[in-house]
Amino acid sequence: MEGLRGKLAELLRRQAALVFLGNELRGDDAAGLRVGRLLLRLCGRRDALILCPGGLENCAGEVRRADAEVVILVDAVDAGLEPGAVVLASLSSERCPPPLSTHNLPKGLLLSLAGVREAWVLGVQVRSLEVGAPLSPEVSRACEALAGLLAGLLCGTR
Repeated sequence: MEGLRGKLAELLRRQAALVFLGNELRGDDAAGLRVGRLLLRLCGRRDALILCPGGLENCAGEVRRADAEVVILVDAVDAGLEPGAVVLASLSSERCPPPLSTHNLPKGLLLSLAGVREAWVLGVQVRSLEVGAPLSPEVSRACEALAGLLAGLLCGTR
């Protein structure tokens, strides 16, 4: 995680906002929210930490008000990695197809509408998105490690 720590430290030195996404009803899809809640417990409430349980479209206003130079979306991903693996990727290279539904708008489009200039996804690889399932053990451990890493960078704890 040293390479990840270095890149996150670089991004967080700028005016950054962290947006924690997820759906707590779908197993590992709650990973981003879990990281956010753990981080809030470790660091306390901060304006640049945005919990967004209903989808990015529901907190675009908060993201805009954060007026961040860079936004890091913390979310569950399916990148074909081992469950619990953590990945950091720029959204600037993401191709955004036209939206098919207002509830599934491409992240790049939503961030653009919110005035975000640069965005990254900090993703935790899922094992299961089964409705009603809890976080898998691998994803739960990754969330704890990621929250600890972010807390160390943001508030000097852990």
